[in-house]
Amino acid sequence: MEALKRATDPGMDFWVTEFAGPCPGCDTGPPPLRDWSVAAGMAEHAIALLSQGAAGLLQYDAWDGYYEHHGSTGYWGLLAYDSSSGLYLPRKSYYVLKQLIRYTPRGAVRIPASSTNGEVDVVAVQDPASGRLTIFGQNTSDSAVPVTLRLPGVGAAVRLDSFVTDSGRNMEADGSAILTDGTMTMTAGPQSVFTLTGVAAQG
Repeated sequence: MEALKRATDPGMDFWVTEFAGPCPGCDTGPPPLRDWSVAAGMAEHAIALLSQGAAGLLQYDAWDGYYEHHGSTGYWGLLAYDSSSGLYLPRKSYYVLKQLIRYTPRGAVRIPASSTNGEVDVVAVQDPASGRLTIFGQNTSDSAVPVTLRLPGVGAAVRLDSFVTDSGRNMEADGSAILTDGTMTMTAGPQSVFTLTGVAAQG
């Protein structure tokens, strides 16, 4: 480990490959009947990995497919294969990842962000070019909880549009809020993944 630390370039970005939420049986078993737990696990991993400094996440897998090397269909895909119709349909994990990717422009950088509630985890990024600010978060509790989010590096007021995915919603618009002096208060729905995004005034 010490040799690895000495060899590592402190200025070098790292990406995480084959990133996904836990999915027992997805390699050799039947497709998951309820995939919210997989999507929730993926969101939890995404927040943790980005908070630890990962500069990119490569999802495993894009769609369901047959694995020649072990002779089985894999059900890790963001898109699930429906054998009765021959169509690929989005899973919950598709919408969770969409909430993160759609509002994270290339070149965005992670900025400090924190939550006052231990059951709500967040990560925030900002794009230096456009000023777009995006907060990606998750409430892991079974109850709606009030929470204050703090982004100490953001001084200007920013109107943030909200989107939510949970067991019953797929990236649904959920109103807006104002971040003032790097602080805002919201209620995070039970077992939900939320995105808050808006463009800060520049200059």
